[in-house]
Amino acid sequence: MFEDERFVAHLMKNGANGYLLKNADPAEIKKAIMEVMARGYYLNNFVNRVLLKKSAAKSKTLPSLNNEIEISDREREVVRLL
Repeated sequence: MFEDERFVAHLMKNGANGYLLKNADPAEIKKAIMEVMARGYYLNNFVNRVLLKKSAAKSKTLPSLNNEIEISDREREVVRLL
């Protein structure tokens, strides 16, 4: 359909599991069908780019650490080994 990033982002936000442009070639259409059958979704390069841009725009703030998280002895050991 449309090659409009806002339109694609809106569709994906509202539950679409894939998106193809009108000019998709038969090989991509077949690949999309097979991916949906196997995984339940299909994300081509265009959709991936849109979702990454949207995600990057949302995550401009640094995460804050919660001081109340308890770390087990085993988790400490793994971190020490790393």
